[in-house]
Amino acid sequence: MTEQVDSSNTSALWRYGLFAVDSELLTSSKIRLTGEQLGLGGQQVSLDEFDRILVVGAGKASAGMARGLLKSLKPLIDSSKTSPMEISGWINVPDDCLEEMGPIRLHAGRPASRNEPTEEGMQGAREMMKIVRSAGPRDLVICLVSGGGSALAPLPVEGVSLRAKQEVTRFLSTHGATINQLNAVRSSISQIKSGGLVRNFGGHSFHTLILSDVLGNPLEVIASGMTVPSRKQLQAAIEVLEQWDPDASRVDASIRAALRKQMGESQGGETQNEKSVAAAGTRPIHNEIIGDNGTAIRAMETIAGQLGCEVRTHIPEASEGDVAEVADQIWKVAEQRIQRGGLIRPFYYLSGGEPTVQLNNPGGKGGRNQHLTLLMLEKIRQADLPPTLEIEFASLGTDGEDGPTNAAGAVVNREVLANAHRLGLDAAQFLASNNSYSYFDRTGGLLKTGPTGTNVCDVRVLSIRDRENSPEDSFTGNSL
Repeated sequence: MTEQVDSSNTSALWRYGLFAVDSELLTSSKIRLTGEQLGLGGQQVSLDEFDRILVVGAGKASAGMARGLLKSLKPLIDSSKTSPMEISGWINVPDDCLEEMGPIRLHAGRPASRNEPTEEGMQGAREMMKIVRSAGPRDLVICLVSGGGSALAPLPVEGVSLRAKQEVTRFLSTHGATINQLNAVRSSISQIKSGGLVRNFGGHSFHTLILSDVLGNPLEVIASGMTVPSRKQLQAAIEVLEQWDPDASRVDASIRAALRKQMGESQGGETQNEKSVAAAGTRPIHNEIIGDNGTAIRAMETIAGQLGCEVRTHIPEASEGDVAEVADQIWKVAEQRIQRGGLIRPFYYLSGGEPTVQLNNPGGKGGRNQHLTLLMLEKIRQADLPPTLEIEFASLGTDGEDGPTNAAGAVVNREVLANAHRLGLDAAQFLASNNSYSYFDRTGGLLKTGPTGTNVCDVRVLSIRDRENSPEDSFTGNSL
């Protein structure tokens, strides 16, 4: 293994992007306590109307969101000995996000390295349902949702086992299904998703703050829309199975049976999702996005511009396609800028997204960010570049996870290329075997952040500079 190479210019930028979507800071900035008035995003509530504040939620960033909430409610908590207000709650998080949080219990819904539903997640989902169903007319419910919430809060419908749900999730995710397609199936076979969490809500009002990990921010897709009733997901789920398992040989028969049962209910009356829609119409239920992929990219754009760099950005509004297509699009931007010439200052192309990867070798090790970076490495290596031109590319998951690995992503620069050449590594072989992690582990290109406490898809940085015109790294010496 080669020691991790220096990538100070790109790492400074993406770390600034991560700071901009810090879940604790974003949440505390959206919650304002002024006397007896509590601001929750764009909504205002009067505390004298409540006896209890009940907190539920799930997601990779929900622990940080809970810290932000409690920080904003601290004056209320400190006065609890003299005030009748009660604050309590339950939030499902990965097991590496556990910490003591006073009135709110953080529950390990799954191991950090296993992004799929578990028995522990089901236990937590039942507790959240119990809390919401217990809410009365003087109760306020605050729900904190982020990406990863879907796998962290599984509660299959009757007739579908947890194992069947795990298998269909694994099958779709490893065969190239988009996050929207995956969530359509998961939500349609769940008691808690597609508005299931609010189906039996009887409290005063329900406010959900959402940190989005889905491009375009479709509320019914983020964490499978636990507080967002949707009529669209059932038909979409049926179409997904028809596309990816047309002969019904790969997905457990109970999944299709559950979907057929709901479709029959739809023809004869209301489905569970439609009941959720109807119930939501009679209760004050508010859902608000507090941060997303664009939040991170725009922050990166601002700092790069302030430091005098030439910047171009791209924030997708819908699911991206195959990872190879994404690499082609990024490289096209690089080629256009190189051909235009006149690089008197560093050029940065900042983008976000979440491409899909078709697995040819389930035994390989890597993730979509490492795979994308390896594709970009091949393009850079094969390009006929002027000797003074330097290109660097990095891609990482903002949650600090890239597939089932301990890396957030990878970087390619001249050091990584030199190490690969010295070791005689063939990138094409590692790409074909879906083994990008091993390639970057040996060349020093892995980016390891550990859990970041946030989750807003992926961020990518492409930099191009001419050493004759810009001999120094623009970010050196800047504290970001």
